Amino acid sequence: MSDSPHSPGSPPLQTELDGVSLHLARKKKHATGYKGVKKMHDRFKVEVTIHGKNKYITSRDTAVEAALAYAQYLKNPELFARPKKTSTPKITDSFEAQRSSATPK
Repeated sequence: MSDSPHSPGSPPLQTELDGVSLHLARKKKHATGYKGVKKMHDRFKVEVTIHGKNKYITSRDTAVEAALAYAQYLKNPELFARPKKTSTPKITDSFEAQRSSATPK
C-alpha cells in the first residue's frame, strides 16, 4: 500500500501553477493531496503549522488554488498579513470634542 494520499484511480495532481511549485502531501492524512490544504464544507482551507500550532491562512474554491496560496505563503507570508486593528474614535467622541471647542466660554 502506498503512503501517498492520492488514490490511483483519480487524475494526477497538479504540481505547478503560475510558475510556482505546489507542495504535494506525503502522508495519507492530507486527503486533498496537497500539504497545508484541507477540505472544509464547500471550500479548501489553507493552514500552516508554526511552533506546533495550526495557523489559518486563507480559503479558496479549489484544492489547486489553495495549494498555490500555501506555496505563496511559504515564499512571502506578508502577502497574507492581516491589517492590524486600530482603535477608531467614535463619532460621538469627535462630535463632542468639536462641540465643546466651538462653544464660547
